[in-house]
Amino acid sequence: MNKISVLVIFFQGIPESIALMFLIFVLLRVPISWRKIMLLGIAEAVAVYLIRLLPVAFGVHTILLIVFATILIVYVTREDLLKVITSVLPAFFFLVFYEVVSFTVQMKIIELFIPGFSDSFYTVPTNTWVLIGLGLFHVMLMFITGSIILHYRRKKQDKTLEKDLCSGNISKNKG
Repeated sequence: MNKISVLVIFFQGIPESIALMFLIFVLLRVPISWRKIMLLGIAEAVAVYLIRLLPVAFGVHTILLIVFATILIVYVTREDLLKVITSVLPAFFFLVFYEVVSFTVQMKIIELFIPGFSDSFYTVPTNTWVLIGLGLFHVMLMFITGSIILHYRRKKQDKTLEKDLCSGNISKNKG
């Protein structure tokens, strides 16, 4: 059991889950609906809170959350299960990767200014506001990753459209 405070869920868990859902939508290549993304993010954050209350082994909560997110996304988007799984798994990979990297980097930076801080590494999870602050960096990385993917995807679509218009493959009034 790894209980999370309501403050952490509200200020870090909900934004993290919204960022996760945004990245899943981007990877799934479905239209970005912020209303759906925010509702799914809130539902995922509530699931995080409830699943963390269960007495399960380390890592099991992540598997349960992957299954929950997959079911939610299939239900809301009506996309094929396999397509959803191939979007949910990389999004969770990004989440875990960014959490580990950002937390490690932040701890090293803090250690430069507050020598001995890493000795109190195990007290960080007990300080709600420090935990929230450290958690927001990887949330930003998730939003940035999704935004970069969208940017390059749209840029590629624009070039393809321009090429098709120039070559006469499609008419201007259809585009």
